[in-house]
Amino acid sequence: MIAPTPNITQPAAVLTKRLLLSVEHLTIVLNGPQGPLTVVDNLSFNLHEGEVLGIVGESGSGKSVTATAILGLWIGHEVAHIEGNVWYYLSNGEKINLLAMQERQLLKYRGKEISIVFQEPLTALNPLKTCGQQVQEALLRHKNISKSTAKTAVLELLKKIPFSSPDRIYNAYPHQISGGQKQRILVAIAMINEPRLLIADEPTTALDTIIQQKIIQLFQKLNHDFATAMLFISHDLGVVSQLADQVLVLNHGKVQEHNPSAILFSDPQSAYTKGLLACRPRLDVKLHRMPTLADFIPTDNQAVRYQNVEEAIEDQRISATDLTDKRRAFHRRTPILQVEGLSYSYKSEKRFPWSKSKVFPALREVTFNIYEGEILGLVGQSGSGKSTLARVINHLLTGAEGKLSFHGQNILAFDKKEVKSLRQEISMIFQDPFQSLNPRHTIAHCLTEPLKTFGIGHSHAERLQTAKHWITKVGLPEDALHRYPHAFSGGQRQRIAIARALITHPKLIICDECVSALDVSVQAQILNLILDLRDELKISFLFISHDLSVIKAVADRVCVMNRGVIVEQDFVDTLFDKPKHQYTQALLEAIPDIKSAKKIDL
Repeated sequence: MIAPTPNITQPAAVLTKRLLLSVEHLTIVLNGPQGPLTVVDNLSFNLHEGEVLGIVGESGSGKSVTATAILGLWIGHEVAHIEGNVWYYLSNGEKINLLAMQERQLLKYRGKEISIVFQEPLTALNPLKTCGQQVQEALLRHKNISKSTAKTAVLELLKKIPFSSPDRIYNAYPHQISGGQKQRILVAIAMINEPRLLIADEPTTALDTIIQQKIIQLFQKLNHDFATAMLFISHDLGVVSQLADQVLVLNHGKVQEHNPSAILFSDPQSAYTKGLLACRPRLDVKLHRMPTLADFIPTDNQAVRYQNVEEAIEDQRISATDLTDKRRAFHRRTPILQVEGLSYSYKSEKRFPWSKSKVFPALREVTFNIYEGEILGLVGQSGSGKSTLARVINHLLTGAEGKLSFHGQNILAFDKKEVKSLRQEISMIFQDPFQSLNPRHTIAHCLTEPLKTFGIGHSHAERLQTAKHWITKVGLPEDALHRYPHAFSGGQRQRIAIARALITHPKLIICDECVSALDVSVQAQILNLILDLRDELKISFLFISHDLSVIKAVADRVCVMNRGVIVEQDFVDTLFDKPKHQYTQALLEAIPDIKSAKKIDL
């Protein structure tokens, strides 16, 4: 049973502010593949002027559907049934029911009174229009002003966002700017009309920690300068703790807890909230295994393991003696992969006879080793060269210089036949399993295909039996083999990708941001699975991430990469306790810390 939420009095600051949004008994039923599916169940909450309400929960908890209901954006959803009220209070005190409005009526308020920032800027921005044109378009739609006046207003906002070169950003197309800059353009589009309510739907997911920190500070500044109320949706409790005054926790469309931020993070009441907090990777301690939601929520097969977060952390803590023993063990091992002075450069395409091709160094004199049974973490911002290094090791990119030895062989000199054999021993798990799995093939085909490619197994029946072994090994039922990728959740698809990587019995697996887009509960399960496989099968991992807290949870040693250079490498506990390089210190400082909840640094 989930503990009831205590009746907590609203803070005085909230009571003095006018009500802006009131959601009453909202229930949404969608037409699912197996019939009607209730995704939001009797949801009620209030949001006041200038207040930030965080909505957290796992994928599928109903967060984004709630956001789309407020604005009537039912893209990709076929609504079977909806009931309840969404009251929006105008500045003159009049209230309107957004849920009862037609599309043409909602257009008057969308983008002007209520704006939304979507999770994925690459799909939200028009690739055929400049960034400035897209911000300007949002302004001209709601205000009767000239284009020159609108351009001046846009440039002024871009300075406040802030962009160091507003004119360049104004004239740039989305593909010409970074991921963090694209996210800020979405914020500019949402803020250009100075809305009273801003809905931010997972706006920092998959961003590196430094860019994420800048986006958080931008939202703090907008809330501070414009008194903009915010509905901030995220599965990351750390990010929410930096912004929210109140936090609402959802699970399967139902409210598990709704409390002021300071109380929820210091004294969570529901078992589900405790589980989410415990699942989050920690910087202050190294654990044997990540606690999971199953440790806090009873099921028919398992009783509650932990009563609170502190109990879970203490039970899984690795002692200083164990860490010392692990260090000593490394000095007795032989490297499975040796990288010495590895360099790689991209060359721009020479489009015209008079143009010059340009060289962009992605890797510069990279040197490190990976030992048998080790998980080596590789961390750095987007664009630091992490994925390029992974692709060079697995021969997806050729032309690198330096030394790259696998089991003592220089694999940079391998021919096509040798490269094919190499990929049986070095597997990759990519960031997005949905894109790496063929949607036209069953999971059985996806798993048996590499066996057939490498000549493993004498018959299809034998290969299918191997597929059954590995699909159950990663925690999925055998009947999953007969389904297609779209039938699985993100975490389940990532387990399938892991099974495919393991099925050829590799010696080294490269994980390229394989948990960055997963919610914390699924992320904890995947990290535990990787730790189990390392211990049981003695497989080595190169674990690539931009999130140092994830690296702390899973890695034995860690390399920090910046602009193609390894700036620091050490045992994970030493590097986290005493980072030497300025860049490493900046990465660590950028990680949202629940202990400093609602900290405003403008």
